[in-house]
Amino acid sequence: VFVSANAPDSGQSINDLQAGQPAAPWAATLIKDEAGNLTLPESTIRNDFAPDLSQTEKELIVATQVPWFSGYLDDKVTHAAWHDKPSWWVMGEKDHMIAPSFQAAMAARIGAKLIKVPTSHVVMLADPKAVTAAIITAADQVQTGKSSGGPVVMPKGSNANPDPAVPPTPEPPTETSPTAGQTVRDVLGPVSVVPITGEPPAENVRIVPVFGPPALAVSPRIGHIHVTVDDTPWHWLDASGEPLVITGLPAGPHKVLIELVNAAHQTLDYGVVRFEVPYRSLTPNNPKADGFRAAPGQPDKSH
Repeated sequence: VFVSANAPDSGQSINDLQAGQPAAPWAATLIKDEAGNLTLPESTIRNDFAPDLSQTEKELIVATQVPWFSGYLDDKVTHAAWHDKPSWWVMGEKDHMIAPSFQAAMAARIGAKLIKVPTSHVVMLADPKAVTAAIITAADQVQTGKSSGGPVVMPKGSNANPDPAVPPTPEPPTETSPTAGQTVRDVLGPVSVVPITGEPPAENVRIVPVFGPPALAVSPRIGHIHVTVDDTPWHWLDASGEPLVITGLPAGPHKVLIELVNAAHQTLDYGVVRFEVPYRSLTPNNPKADGFRAAPGQPDKSH
């Protein structure tokens, strides 16, 4: 599944692929350091890269963008996977980074099923449900052998728009295709570790990796969350699926970044929770108090 992407052929680099294409205005704004690493200025992120995101999301991208090496644009693809595998292409119709007309031409060239979404370049952030629906559809059609030819069949309720040149074919949802309002639990049922009364002991148990790149090649794949409190330089991992409980925070404003990640710790989605812990009295907070003793200057009535 290509998402706002380039699709070079075997032996071709991205610069080879884009040769002859008019240079995008944003390209002149790139900031290049002495090692050849590139970053986007804040204005380009706001106006071209992610113009349809919220102010908070834009600020997060500006603050967390990772420099990328300019030399990779000349690296040639050894073997283009789209020659051997069925392809889907999710395209933001308002993409300022890679021209939608160019993306449509690439999708046609590789025989990909084109899905148009009315977003900017960061379609995976502007409309993550549409991208998720495309991936689920691709996986389902490949696994059921329905991937050769024919229109794209999107799960009901998706915001994605199939190519208008190819009329969609209605298809009833299957047990492996979530529809709008369904959760993974609705589709796959309860997790496998829940005991079922009267069931015989399990046989043919298979142990599979849960974390790291090898875990992406097995099923079921188990995700988890990363939790960062108040912009600390570290975070912790939680794979329990239980409610997140944080205690011991001092009085005052706080924020918690919760990232949904896959087994390889790649972020799929995120949310920021902001809240304020109230002061228990009008006196200044006492960092030595444990919450049960009196505030400074007041008698201790805990005994």
